[in-house]
Amino acid sequence: MATQGTVRTASLTTSASALTGFRSDRVALLLSPPVTGSYTVGTQSTVVSGAGINLLSGSGSILLDRATYGDLVTGQWYAVASASMTIGFVEVAEQ
Repeated sequence: MATQGTVRTASLTTSASALTGFRSDRVALLLSPPVTGSYTVGTQSTVVSGAGINLLSGSGSILLDRATYGDLVTGQWYAVASASMTIGFVEVAEQ
């Protein structure tokens, strides 16, 4: 199976918003930590800062792949930030 990665950006605020939509062919998400502050991702639109998968300035990236986490990776993801920021992430999908 061939895959293709795409670098994406998202503008986050202190209110939860969609980071990605549902995508059945997604095989991985690579989330990078912010330069300053923090942000939290989760699969519920009600995600709140600190209550989900937390990415903190200075921490390592987080790889969510279908081989490890199953269909969780293909679902819609939401994010909320400690302060307004733009983040980058990589979405990998089957071709």
